[in-house]
Amino acid sequence: MELFGTSPAGFLFFGKAGWVFSSALHSMESFTGTAPLSGVQLRAWQRSLEDRRSWLQARGIDHAVVLVPHKSSVYPELLPDSIQRHRGVSRREQLYAWMEEHTDVVMIDVAPAMIAAKPSPGVLEGAETTLTNIYSPHGVHWTAVGAHAGHVPVAEYLHEHHGAPPPRPLDAFEIIKHEKSGDSWASRMLLDGVIHMNDLELRPKEPDGVRYGRPPGGTIKDVQSTHPDASRPRVLLVHDSFGTDIRPLLSWHASVLESRWRGWVEKDVVERVKPDIVIELYTEVVLETRKPYRRPEYLGDGARAQFEAAQVVHRVDLSEPLKFDSKPFQQTATYADGTARVVLHRGPSRPAIEPRLEGLPETVELFMALDITAKVPGTIGVYPALSLDRLPTEGEIIPVEVPGADDPEAGPTLIPLLPLPANAKIWLFLPPNLQEVEIRSIEFRALERRDG
Repeated sequence: MELFGTSPAGFLFFGKAGWVFSSALHSMESFTGTAPLSGVQLRAWQRSLEDRRSWLQARGIDHAVVLVPHKSSVYPELLPDSIQRHRGVSRREQLYAWMEEHTDVVMIDVAPAMIAAKPSPGVLEGAETTLTNIYSPHGVHWTAVGAHAGHVPVAEYLHEHHGAPPPRPLDAFEIIKHEKSGDSWASRMLLDGVIHMNDLELRPKEPDGVRYGRPPGGTIKDVQSTHPDASRPRVLLVHDSFGTDIRPLLSWHASVLESRWRGWVEKDVVERVKPDIVIELYTEVVLETRKPYRRPEYLGDGARAQFEAAQVVHRVDLSEPLKFDSKPFQQTATYADGTARVVLHRGPSRPAIEPRLEGLPETVELFMALDITAKVPGTIGVYPALSLDRLPTEGEIIPVEVPGADDPEAGPTLIPLLPLPANAKIWLFLPPNLQEVEIRSIEFRALERRDG
């Protein structure tokens, strides 16, 4: 590593003082501002967040969003000079500026607090975990000290708007360096056993009264904490891998804090937890890895009326056989009375829909109405794309709840779509646990777009 100054992993590169950075997921293009979000993408993120905010607001629940900055945005001075001199506006900074101008969705910016928590300007931190590191020198995540810096603006918001106690300073904690492997790309660089990154832990110097357990229906990654002070707010924290270090800090500010390692807000969890506030916290790479779909379950009451009044673009003729990209033995399809019935054997089954979108102006938003029921209620995936040359990631699929065939409230689900090329297809991912599905209608309509 020191001898050649290069990494065996092509997306990793060395900065100053032995620090390692990643160019994966267009992170350096974001840093230099050479791959900005388009106006269409910015509006889509705005509407997606507004849908969740409005749904929660209608139930008396506050909502806040936190995008944690890249390591390169917090430690630009440790990047090679050739990259530093080309710094531009990152996608995270671009979205924060857009949201401030166009909407009242609460966006908490933790970057200034994280930058302020670094050692004095001009001091380069060496490539070894120290008690002042905000990020891991050889990894991608913030340390416990960085998470503390990031939690301060969030805790201040809870204090100001929900009566939680103010944030505790860093000196209220003992900083413990664990002699074990911490966040590191050592294995990717073929340097296991050569690079040793130690974990940092913050341990309160005084007992904080917080107790931890597993939430109902949660996975091993989910945690529910409680504090005896019932006057503190109830908090639902939805997060990615950056949430694990910040949740013990925020737990002290809540009477109940349930943290869910998810990329979306689950309605049933909101209804069970009854939070005073839902906080979504993700690293800014979410702007690259997740498409800003508007999820059907959070559409407002006026969406259906708008849809009914909108222009019909295409109706799928379900008397004609569907085209499947899955193997023939994975499903059996029959057609009668304008309805497709698909028995699912081994899955997932993947019928492809061709919506014929020629000539749509840029001023419209495309909606798909899918009337589908299942023998066993569950969730399907809707994947709009030009081809299915690879399996999509979770962030590229729109999840759609499918009711049971005997559900009296079953009916078409409205699915907002991002702008699509004229020759795009829409794949339905039908998992075998549904056993059998009945597709009654598929219709596309174009609504006049509401710009922020």
